[in-house]
Amino acid sequence: MGKNFSEQNLETLLSSWDSDYKLKTHDGEIRSIEMTKRYDVSALEKADQFIINISRMYNYLTIGKEGGEITLTINVKPETSDSFLKFCRDLKVEEKSKTRDLVAE
Repeated sequence: MGKNFSEQNLETLLSSWDSDYKLKTHDGEIRSIEMTKRYDVSALEKADQFIINISRMYNYLTIGKEGGEITLTINVKPETSDSFLKFCRDLKVEEKSKTRDLVAE
């Protein structure tokens, strides 16, 4: 995959992510996507372990914990699309194993 997302690839990525995102453009082309997801710490059984496990799942990821909230920020470029889709699948498994009720806000 080159420097741009195909329309089909972009649709697949956005439909795989059930939370907030920002499209980043350059010269009228979408060059990257910043995906964001927030979690209420009280819903997570082992918040610190959740953070550690998630941090190993994807290369372009920032995780922050502030007060009662954990925030994931993921950067996706065309060349990382496949690994991001795998990350989405793995994240859902991790969410189910570490939450009482639910998950993202």
